Amino acid sequence: MGCCGQRIYVSLEIEKTAEPLAVLVKLHYTGLKDLNCYVGPITRQKYQFGLLRMFGYVDSREVDDFLKLLEDGKPAFSLVDGEAKYG
Repeated sequence: MGCCGQRIYVSLEIEKTAEPLAVLVKLHYTGLKDLNCYVGPITRQKYQFGLLRMFGYVDSREVDDFLKLLEDGKPAFSLVDGEAKYG
């Protein structure tokens, strides 16, 4: 309430961003099975994989970097075909 019992109305505007929605791609963690935190090189997003989390979604701009990761000389991640979502 404003002064003398008058209502105050505030107009909020939502800022529009030029960035498109992220496309998330599902990866299968095939690494050493211990819990690891990976940081995406582009978004700086933290992704946890290992133990009970063998599948997860990664920003599509970072998928190639994840697929290049090796653990004990073997690929740590593989792509799950047909699994993508928009966020």
